[in-house]
Amino acid sequence: MTTWIPEKPSHEHVSASVRWFDAASGYGFLALSDGQPDVFCHISVVRGAGFETLPEGAAVICDIVRHPKNAAVTHIHAVNAGTSPCVPSQKDAPATQEAPGNEERRSERRLAAWTKRLRQ
Repeated sequence: MTTWIPEKPSHEHVSASVRWFDAASGYGFLALSDGQPDVFCHISVVRGAGFETLPEGAAVICDIVRHPKNAAVTHIHAVNAGTSPCVPSQKDAPATQEAPGNEERRSERRLAAWTKRLRQ
């Protein structure tokens, strides 16, 4: 898996909620509370905040960087999962092995499903 290198944020301490996040794929999307388009969130940003995953619907305070066509989370300040459990990072946990190509295919399917949801 590649490492996400965040840029300097263009918006700081933004309120958002987790639209979906797939730790196995290494990314997900957050819905901004101001109604702007969803922002990309890489697993390295989540792990940098001390978590392995983000539960769907969790409230997040984060920094984002905007580009002409998209936006991405650069730092997570706080996560309020409500009744959903956040999974803390377990740096000593053994890594799981997948067959080559499975992770890429799963990422493509998740991205296609997310795009389909936006069109509905």
